Amino acid sequence: MTTSSTSRVRSEKPQRLAKSLVSRFAEVATTEWIAEEGRGHVTWASGAELDMIAGDGVLLIHLVCSAADVAQWEVAVSRGIVASGESVEWKRAGVAGGGRN
Repeated sequence: MTTSSTSRVRSEKPQRLAKSLVSRFAEVATTEWIAEEGRGHVTWASGAELDMIAGDGVLLIHLVCSAADVAQWEVAVSRGIVASGESVEWKRAGVAGGGRN
């Protein structure tokens, strides 16, 4: 069973943050960065997928993976965001509240 988790990360440079995440996972996943659109995509062998859209002052993130692994993937993505000096709060599909990393 799959689930999804989303986040809106406030950032002065959301496109740079998204590109950094794509680069971070490039050695362990299939990645794509479309600079003209400010969009990034990461697909891991496990089937987990991460989509990112850089907007004006915000990076929109959508993670889709197995329900059993969602916490693990949130942490993996959060590490890259926190390393860039930003904070992230996840909202899981069908779950009230969310987790902050």
